[in-house]
Parts: sequence; C-alpha cells; structure tokens
Amino acid sequence: MKKYIRSVSSALFLGILLTLGMNRMEVYATEPIPVADPNVVTEVPVQQPTVPAARPKRKEDILTVQVKADIESMLKEDTQDAIMNGYLSLLNKDYILHDELEMDLVGIGNGHQLEPLAAEKITQLVKDAQKERLYINITSSYRTYLKQVELFKNKIERLEKEGYTHEEAVKEAATVVAVPGTSEHHLGLTVDFVTGRYKKLDEGIRNTNEYKWVEEHAWEYGYIIRYPQGKSDITGIITEPWHLRYVGIPAAKLIHDRGICLEEFLGVAYDDQKDGVSYGAGWINTGR
Repeated sequence: MKKYIRSVSSALFLGILLTLGMNRMEVYATEPIPVADPNVVTEVPVQQPTVPAARPKRKEDILTVQVKADIESMLKEDTQDAIMNGYLSLLNKDYILHDELEMDLVGIGNGHQLEPLAAEKITQLVKDAQKERLYINITSSYRTYLKQVELFKNKIERLEKEGYTHEEAVKEAATVVAVPGTSEHHLGLTVDFVTGRYKKLDEGIRNTNEYKWVEEHAWEYGYIIRYPQGKSDITGIITEPWHLRYVGIPAAKLIHDRGICLEEFLGVAYDDQKDGVSYGAGWINTGR
C-alpha cells in the first residue's frame, strides 16, 4: 500500500513539473526573438572628433614685445601717469595707465560692468528715461587694459593684411582704436550709449530725444558728457556726445552749469600746462 501511495505521489509530482515546464515553454515561445532585417541598412553613429578646449589667452601672448613697442611709439614723450583720485581720476592721452587697475565691478546687463556706484546711477538713469518713453542702450562700459591691447593688436594685423606696412598700420590703428592705457573705459566709470532707434555712435545722436534728455539730466545722476562740443583742443579727443563719464553729483553739477569739461574742472589743459591738478579736486572731492 505504501509503495502504491509513493508511486502515485511521484507520478503527481512529475506531472506538476511537466505542466510547469510546458507553461514556461509556452511563455518563452510567445516572446518574439529579434531577427535583423537584411533589407534595412543600420546606420552606425559616426564618432565625432574631440575638440580640445580653447586655451585661455595668456598676457604674454597678447602683450608681446612688439606690441609694447607699438604702444610706446604712439604715446607722447612727456606722458605722465594717470591721476587716480576716485571718481575724479584723469585718464587720457597725456595721463596714462601702464597695466590693469584693481577694482570692484558689478554687472549692469548684457555683459557690461561698472564700478558699483557708477553702475547704480546709470541703471537709475536708464530706468528714469524709460518712464519718459526714452530708450537708452549701453553699448560699451568697463574694458580691461589687456582687452584694449588685444583690440589694438588685432587692428594692426588686419591693416597689415590689407597692404599697410607695419609702421603705417600702427599709426592708422591708433586713429581708430584707443591706444591701450589712454581709454577712460579702463576706469569702470564710463559708458557709451545709443538709443532704441538710433544705433550709431556719431553726431547724429544729438538729434534724438534721448540725447537731449541725457544732456539736460545726466548730472543729476553724477554723469557728464565727457567730450563736449568746442572742447577738443582741451580734451585732445573729438566730440563724443554718446560718451558718458561718472564723476559724482557735486562735480557733475558744476561741470554742467559752467559748461566746462573735466580737464578744465581739474585744471589740466593740453596747452603745455601739464601742471597736474591745480584746482577742482583740490577743493572738491566727490570720491569714494
């Protein structure tokens, strides 16, 4: 009897195993086995070549011995160091920088940067102009000394490709691009602007309502039109109605009311005076 029960149990167990096996085989059979279609061309992804990251430009690659000599050749023999006096600093073709200035900068939008208070005031100026439906767009602001060197160097190289000799290219470049160390943009206190409709940096901007508003109100924000009409013999720069410079409200008001330029305010002229700051900063200080 026990043998019979054991035989039945074995048979039942074997039957269960066979049933499970058949079910699993049915499951496997229902899963399709992927087969490559000989009529389909499989595209093999092309391995893109690895492009090495651009190496940051080093100072010695830009400010080469030749470029240094080119810069020196375009400077006057009697140039002096820039007069650094906060917001009344003087930087031009006679009072120059030889390297970068260390300063704090803040953004004013579109990649532009300025000294913090200059940034705050120009931002407010632009916003207040907008309330009058006048649209002022900043096109240039702080520029490093090295960036100016690069612009100057690139202009020389382009002129040489056009057929200029090196000496001719250097002289011509200096008439178009500010010689490094002489640009107010190094100070972080200067902006160039155009309007929503007038996009050129030329005399035509005087005819815009935006310029007329700036001419009247810029001093209220501590800004002056740096190179006004009739002052080129003093500033050494052609008139630039689009070029604004932060000097602080007290100095800006005095300069605006008297119709003078910064050099006159500081007592520095281009008539061989070269006596440094003889008045202006000596009795009024809108500095930090």
